[in-house]
Amino acid sequence: MKFGNRDLLEDYGRITTEEVIAARDARNSIMPQTVLETRPQIQAEMMFHFIYESLGQIPTKKISTRLKEINDDGPTILKYVLNDTFIGTEVSTYTIKERFYDLNLKQF
Repeated sequence: MKFGNRDLLEDYGRITTEEVIAARDARNSIMPQTVLETRPQIQAEMMFHFIYESLGQIPTKKISTRLKEINDDGPTILKYVLNDTFIGTEVSTYTIKERFYDLNLKQF
C-alpha cells in the first residue's frame, strides 16, 4: 500500500498510524459507481481478512482489542501489527518483512 512515494512495508516507521487511518477514511468515504472505483475498498478488506487469519495466537489477542478501530481495513491492521507486535532488531525486521512478502493468498 502506497502513501505518496512511501510503501507501508518498506517505510512503516515513517508512516504514522494517523496517516493510515486518514487514508482508510478517505477510501471509505467514496461512494463507488464502478468496479474500478470499488477496487481499493475490496482490496483493503481482503488484505484485512488475509492478515487477520494469518496471525498467531498472541498477535491476535493484542489486535482483537482494536478491531473496531481497524474497521476491516488491511493497511490499518498491518500498521497495528507492525506497531504492537514488532520486535525491533535488524534480524527480526528482516524476518517479519520476508514473511509478509511471502504470504500466499492461495493458502487462505
